[in-house]
Amino acid sequence: MRYLTALFLACGLWSQTPSVPLFDGKSLSGWKAAFDTRVANTSWEIADGTLRPLDVPRTASLLSTASYRNFVLDFEFKVAPHANGGIKYLIQHSSALRVREDRFLPVATTPEEPGDGYTEGIFGLEFQIVDDAAREAENPKRRTGAIYGLIEPKNPPPIAPGDFHSGRIVLNGDDIEHYLDDRLVVKISLNSPEISAAWDAVKDNRIRRLRPLMNRETPIAITHHGSQVAYRNIRIRQLP
Repeated sequence: MRYLTALFLACGLWSQTPSVPLFDGKSLSGWKAAFDTRVANTSWEIADGTLRPLDVPRTASLLSTASYRNFVLDFEFKVAPHANGGIKYLIQHSSALRVREDRFLPVATTPEEPGDGYTEGIFGLEFQIVDDAAREAENPKRRTGAIYGLIEPKNPPPIAPGDFHSGRIVLNGDDIEHYLDDRLVVKISLNSPEISAAWDAVKDNRIRRLRPLMNRETPIAITHHGSQVAYRNIRIRQLP
């Protein structure tokens, strides 16, 4: 009986664990550039309590300095016309890449040549964020709320420029939920036949390489795709 009482009390305490800010609305405290720390402050701006990517040649996605295993992540976002962004979790690997004649080459092992571009790859599951009018959104598995490239959202509310919307990611063991404006749009288990079929069907090698999601405690990432998605009120609550 004492054991059961202690268990119930522990569960009650966990259910009351408060969420904490991941973005304080004033600084990049708690975040870092994925590869080049020098470009974090030149790739993002903070204004009116929002975090926004800048349209600059050298961009940097952001990684949380802490890692998380089971959590509820809440955030608000607003898209510009045709904007494309997202929040990634269960990150499996990352790399800095040169862009040379439509080829992607590792920065660490290839010398820079005139005309080279630069991009970053942070590979994990992604809560997709996109303007409904963007070409990206024509694919149901790339609409806002989707697990990008794998699971399409069910009955997502419309996403258009001008208004803030709310998003939520719940990761609890093998169970994943995505919410969009308080509407459950994705509910999936990583052990389910549905996601297994999605893995089998995907043709994008960047997504295929994530399987079988060996790393379960990873940072959170906010992508920088060179277009404007503003974020605010980013909070996380850790689950047992």
